[in-house]
Amino acid sequence: MLCMAHVLQLVVRDMLNPLEDCLLAKCRNIVSHFKHSNKGTGILNALQERYHPERPTLVLQQECATRWNSTLYMLSRLRERN
Repeated sequence: MLCMAHVLQLVVRDMLNPLEDCLLAKCRNIVSHFKHSNKGTGILNALQERYHPERPTLVLQQECATRWNSTLYMLSRLRERN
């Protein structure tokens, strides 16, 4: 018997596959860069404070392959500062 949450996870993953090559791959690369680079994260935080001092400094959300909503959170956080 299949778990309904797992089936939903598979359906969402299949729907996101066409976006995989272009949009999601680029977003993952951006987030991964800042998650693995202390220098890059420092620069990102400094730019946030410089251009939006009234807003709190945000941290990028990294996607987790087993949680489809983490893709939504990653994309939302990337878009938040526009």
